[in-house]
Amino acid sequence: MKCLWYRSATRWLCATCVVASSSSALAQTTVSFQQGVNGYAGTTDVIIGVDIGAKDGNVIGSAVQEIFLDGQYHEVTAVADEKQMLLKFDEIFGAGAGQIPLGAKILDAKLKITTGESSGNARTGGPFGVAQLLVPFDATTTFNSMSAAGTGGSGGATYAGGQIARPLDKGYRGPIEATTPNGLITTAADVTSVLQNWSKGAANNGFAVVAGTTDGWQVFTSGVVLPAGRPSLEVTYDVSPQPTVSTVTLQNGLNGYAGTTMVRMLQSGVTEDGLNLDEAFLDGGNITGTSPNDQALIKFANIFASQGGSVPDNATILDAHLVLDSGRAAFSTNAGTNGNFGVARMLKDWSLTSVYTDYGADGPSSADGDTGSFLDTTGAMIADAQATLDVTEAVQAWQGGSSNFGLNVRAVDTTDGWAINFTGSADPSAVPRLVINYTTDVIAPTEDADFDADGDVDGADFLAWQQNFGAGSTLAQGDANGDNAVNDADLTIWKQQFGGVASAVTANAVPEPTALVLAMGSLAIVGAWGARRR
Repeated sequence: MKCLWYRSATRWLCATCVVASSSSALAQTTVSFQQGVNGYAGTTDVIIGVDIGAKDGNVIGSAVQEIFLDGQYHEVTAVADEKQMLLKFDEIFGAGAGQIPLGAKILDAKLKITTGESSGNARTGGPFGVAQLLVPFDATTTFNSMSAAGTGGSGGATYAGGQIARPLDKGYRGPIEATTPNGLITTAADVTSVLQNWSKGAANNGFAVVAGTTDGWQVFTSGVVLPAGRPSLEVTYDVSPQPTVSTVTLQNGLNGYAGTTMVRMLQSGVTEDGLNLDEAFLDGGNITGTSPNDQALIKFANIFASQGGSVPDNATILDAHLVLDSGRAAFSTNAGTNGNFGVARMLKDWSLTSVYTDYGADGPSSADGDTGSFLDTTGAMIADAQATLDVTEAVQAWQGGSSNFGLNVRAVDTTDGWAINFTGSADPSAVPRLVINYTTDVIAPTEDADFDADGDVDGADFLAWQQNFGAGSTLAQGDANGDNAVNDADLTIWKQQFGGVASAVTANAVPEPTALVLAMGSLAIVGAWGARRR
C-alpha cells in the first residue's frame, strides 16, 4: 500500500491509513514506568562512588530511601566524593500491555528524579547530566569496575572512558530545591533521543546520572517508601506509519564535505575563525559588563542538489538539527552550563572579517533584525554533553529561496558560559554539524491552520497569522497551505478550520455548536481587521 503523506501539526500522516483506520489507532500513547506503580517492578538503581565502603563500593537503590550524588569529573579532578547513579528500567519494550512497541516513533521521554528531604543540603545548584549507558551494570558494579568497562579510564561512567554516550543537553538544571512535607520536588531530563535509540534496537543498558558540580544532590531512590517519589520514566510514542527517511550530515571532514564556515564573535571586537579554535567558550552579557556577550555564527553551504549538495531540491524536510558538542572536562570542569543557549537564523550576512559592532551595540540580535527569534534552546549541560538544536524552520526557509546567512548561537538568559567544539576541533567527531532528515515520498498538499501546534484551531492561531501577515513563511508564522508565504489564502483556511481539531482528515470538519458561537466573535474581529487593512 503506497501512502499519500499529509503534514499535521506534530507528525506525518498516511492518508490511506487514516481513511482505513480508527482514530484511536493513530492516537499518541503515553506510558510511565515507576517501581511499584501499576504493577511495574523493573527498576534497578545502583549508586557507585569513590568513597562508598572501602573507597570503591556501591549502594543498591532499593536498600535505601535516599542518597547523595556528588563530585565533578573524578578522572580530571580526583575528587574524593564522586557518586553516580546507574539507573535502568527493564522490560519497557515489547508487545505487552503498557509496553512500548519496538520501532515506535518516540515523541517525548522524560527521566524524572525527586530530591530528598532528610538533609538540609539536599538541594543543589546543579547542573547534573544524564547519558545513555553503553555498557551493562548489575548489583555488583562498583566505581572501579565501571571505570574498567568500555575503553577504560578512572572516572566511573564517563564519555571519555566509553562507558556512556555524550550526556544530553537538557539535563537537570539547578537550582533544584529539596522536597518538603508540603510536596515532592521532582525534576525531569529530556531523554527522547535515548529512547528512540532503544526503539530502533540499541541495547537498553540504562542511564547514568553524573554531576557537573561539586554541589551534591540528595535524591530519592527506588527504595523510598512513597512510590510517587521513586525515579520514573514517562514516554510518549506513536506507531503510525512514517515516511521513508533519508539522512544527510554536513560536517567538515565527513565524506569530503568542506562547506562549513564558523566564527566566534567576541563583544570585545575580536572575531576568531572557527578553524583556528579547538574548544572555546561562548558567554552571555550583563548590564554591568562583567560578563561578555560572546557568540558563534555558523554557515553550512551546498546543502541542496542545485548547490552541489546531497539533499534533493524537491525533498520534504522532515527535521533538521544543529549538533554542537560541549568541551571536555579536561579542557575545563566548567565546560558545561547551568543556563540556556539558543539558536536563531541569521537574517544579515557576515564573513570572517565581520565584527560584533557591525550589528549594533548589542551585536547580532533579533531586536535589530539581525537574526530571527530563537528556533530552539538548550537546557542544563555538563562537560562532554551534546546539544541537538532544532533548526528545521531555517532549512525549510533556505529551501524555499530565502538567503542562507547561517545560524547564530548565543546565550538566552545566562552569564554561565558554555564551551563548545569549533570547526578546528582536535576531535573530528566533535566538529559542529547539520543533520537533515528528509523524504522524497509523495507529500500531498495540506492545509493546516493549527499554527501553534496545540491540537486545535482557535484565536491564538489567528494572532500568529495576523502578526506575520506579509512577512512570514513557515507554518508557525501562519503559512497554512505550505506555499512559504503568509497571506489572505491562509486566512481563508483558518476560517474553514476554526473550532476544529488539527488533522489532515478533519481540516474541513463542521465545528460543534459551541465552537460556532466562539467563531462568530473571532470572525467578527477578523472582518473588522480586514476592513481596516483594506
